[in-house]
Amino acid sequence: MPSRNTLVWIGATASAAVVAGASALYWTHPDFLWWNLARARAVAGASFEPKPPTVPVAPPVVQTQPRAPSAPEPSAKPNEAAAKPKEEAAASPPPAAPAFDVVNVDPSGEAVVAGRAAPNATVELRDAGKTVAEATADSAGQFVIIPPPLAPGGHILSLSASGEKSGPETSSTVAVSVPAAAQKAAATPAPEAKAAVATPAPAAAPAPEAKAAALTAAPAPAPPAQAMRTIATPRAAPGARVAIQTVEADGAGGLFAKGSAEPNATVRLYLNQAPVADATTQSDGRWSLTIRSGMTAGDYLMRADEITGGSSVVASVGTPFAYPEAPGPAPPNAPAPAPAETLAAASTGAAPSPADPVIDSIQTKKVVSGHTLWALSQNYYGDPTRYPVIVEANKWVIHNPNLIYPGEVFVVPKFAPKP
Repeated sequence: MPSRNTLVWIGATASAAVVAGASALYWTHPDFLWWNLARARAVAGASFEPKPPTVPVAPPVVQTQPRAPSAPEPSAKPNEAAAKPKEEAAASPPPAAPAFDVVNVDPSGEAVVAGRAAPNATVELRDAGKTVAEATADSAGQFVIIPPPLAPGGHILSLSASGEKSGPETSSTVAVSVPAAAQKAAATPAPEAKAAVATPAPAAAPAPEAKAAALTAAPAPAPPAQAMRTIATPRAAPGARVAIQTVEADGAGGLFAKGSAEPNATVRLYLNQAPVADATTQSDGRWSLTIRSGMTAGDYLMRADEITGGSSVVASVGTPFAYPEAPGPAPPNAPAPAPAETLAAASTGAAPSPADPVIDSIQTKKVVSGHTLWALSQNYYGDPTRYPVIVEANKWVIHNPNLIYPGEVFVVPKFAPKP
């Protein structure tokens, strides 16, 4: 146990250390003791006021109010869409009186008239004041009239229309002329005359043995008219079963073609895509086709198919050709060509061979400005909805039924069942 003196010294040392530390604190921070005592007295004497809790403030939210349903969007498209029909209507109002747009008259007298009138109006086509045909305008006021062929001479055409809410209105007149010579040449022969051309005078029937020998050894018949010229000589492919050797024309509507196929074969012959005749070859395999009239100057496609079973194509060949324009007037000293029926009778003898079919005539038509397939079908078949028959017969030139062009030549099948 430490002695009393030791404890005294320890206590004195500790007191000295406390005093030294207090002195050092006072020396370095002279206001520390009095500032804390004053603050303690002020805090002790102040009244207590609770501090409100701190709530974090959310960032401002920008609210977008939806547009009222009745308010239109600020866009010009609805207004433009609404105004467009009005502008178009204002730009092209239906005329109060009927008006011509197209007046097309062929030299043969066939005519196509198109124009505009009041919507749903009944439009009459008049020739020198006399009504010759009529039609009803559609909802847009457009109409097409195909009158009967016009007679040779001059014509004064006009239109008269009457609507549901308006009286009759008349148009300005259009003067047209039909040449007398062209009308006469385009006239359809009477049935008796046509039959006479198609049926040559019978000759004395040879003996059966002589007839069989003539069919086997006789050469191909001569072309059906004088002054024939070759317009196509396609080269046959080696080993081809069917071939077209030559195509000839007289420039006045006649055509002659010849070729070869397998012996005793059936060859179906086409002009464009319209079938015109079937030829049955003999032991020599030759065939020919004669068309007496009806060809129009222009581009065509000649095709020959060897068929079996009535419709199955075994082999096929085709060649394009250009039929020439009709020749000009013959020189004064030139011999007159023999009649077509005389040439046909001389070329075929008593009766044509099955290998050499003869066609009396064919229908062809050259497109001019203003023609439509709808109008051509109405003109040839009496029914405008039969135009697909013309399209099917001329697929090599008609790629779009809505687009036909002046100068194109169509083969028009004579007997066309309604599709």
